Amino acid sequence: MPAARFQTLSQWLEWLEELHPKAIDLGLGRISSVARNLGLIGASNYEGYPFSGSLCVDKTKVITVAGTNGKGSCITALEQCLLARQLQVGTYTSPHLHHYCERVHLNGNNATEAQMCEAFCVIDNAREDISLTYFEFGTLAALWLFAQQPLDVIILEVGLGGRLDAANIVDTDIAVITSIALDHESWLGNDLGQIALEKAGIARPDKVLISAVVDAPETLQELVVQHAHAHQLGRDFLLEKDEHLPGLTWVGGPALATRVSLPQPSLPATSIAAALQVLATLGDMPDTHELERICSRLALAGRYQCVEYQQRHLIFDVAHNPAAAQALANRLAQIEHGQAIVAVMGVMADKDIAGIVDPLVSVISRWYIGELANIPRAASAATIATYINAPSVYLSASVFTGFQQALADSEPGDTIVIFGSFFSVADVQLQLGIQ
Repeated sequence: MPAARFQTLSQWLEWLEELHPKAIDLGLGRISSVARNLGLIGASNYEGYPFSGSLCVDKTKVITVAGTNGKGSCITALEQCLLARQLQVGTYTSPHLHHYCERVHLNGNNATEAQMCEAFCVIDNAREDISLTYFEFGTLAALWLFAQQPLDVIILEVGLGGRLDAANIVDTDIAVITSIALDHESWLGNDLGQIALEKAGIARPDKVLISAVVDAPETLQELVVQHAHAHQLGRDFLLEKDEHLPGLTWVGGPALATRVSLPQPSLPATSIAAALQVLATLGDMPDTHELERICSRLALAGRYQCVEYQQRHLIFDVAHNPAAAQALANRLAQIEHGQAIVAVMGVMADKDIAGIVDPLVSVISRWYIGELANIPRAASAATIATYINAPSVYLSASVFTGFQQALADSEPGDTIVIFGSFFSVADVQLQLGIQ
């Protein structure tokens, strides 16, 4: 193998950020060519999918997860349950919160920096003169690492959309759609029906499609009806609520024959329901007792993550689109009255800032808006403030400075919510030493 271009992961990542002229450049032609150079995927098996192929790893099941929100939660539930069944599991997710290696899990553990550097070197040599985006390069690196392991199941998270996302070069055995809402309108548009079709583009005609979408657009409803192997929440698997008991009951599997009591989850219940339907489809459902134990402990960093700090209740949530903000607002509304809830926020300029802020105005008493330094896509604090129709809005030089001010202004027992982007959550957690 030729000598590596770089020796450290930080050097590789810095170079990758500048390698391709566009940060987001949807399309499968470039990445598919390199994947075939590496022998990672075979020839296309489906008409209409010229750039995809089956993963060249024997007896490995592939699950691909798309959706506006809830993808990471679904994958976490799947990973934990499959590992409990003693299966060998690889997962690829994005973005990361604290460290790039979080994106690739091998049997529940982050890939090492050495493994990532080796994979990047392999991809660099195989691509020849083909220009790849940061995400395409990372996706190929993950697939190459998976190919080096004796894995039973590989789980791939779609980065953006579905049909043209890098993860879709692999023909999946089970496609999952967790939710449909507006986000990334610059690339996907603002038509929910079309967005649904883009995300459903990860499904293959003769393979399983699982949809946990509530109030699905008509385009997705029609697709589910026509798909020979589709499972739809509300039809083929259910979430039931007993008003006399906490938590939920999942009902699913063949002929809705299996019932599992779930504690009130900290992660989106529909995403967990989708994961359980995947497990039932695979025939790898843990026993009921084990399943209830796993679900009671499910958590994901930055997803309504609760931390006690200096007698304040901190809630970290990466909510960065209107649907996620509404879900966050619904949970905050359940906090006991009398406690102040204040917000620390930073967000990207290409997001629907008004749509993110509006659901939260009624539950937030004070707003601390911070700059996200060295993030070209970030909105300025002054810009964000123009969308907040509230009497108490304070601007700060950074998200962490905003958090410090919020902490100083708050009282013991108050709740401080840090949200708006992965960068906002990561900034405060890094400064506080929270991982």
